[in-house]
Amino acid sequence: MLAAGMAVNELVTNAVRHGFPTSGGRITVSVGTTTTGKLLIEVADDGVPFPFAENMTSRTGGLFFARKLILAAGGTFRMPAEGSKIFRLTFG
Repeated sequence: MLAAGMAVNELVTNAVRHGFPTSGGRITVSVGTTTTGKLLIEVADDGVPFPFAENMTSRTGGLFFARKLILAAGGTFRMPAEGSKIFRLTFG
């Protein structure tokens, strides 16, 4: 679970740094289970749109680090679909 906590911290930190450059907003972390019983963690925010073009290929920074942590722990890391702001992490 250490990997999950560190990954969530990275996602929340990125949302604070990049999602709200001029005003506040809302960041939501939800925890539940999938229909197959896996642990599901979702991190969402209502900040500025996610810059997909520059982050989908980046091999540095918080998103890359968060993804590596989750994959190393045997989980899955799903980037938001275009137009969405929800990151999904699953374990188990």
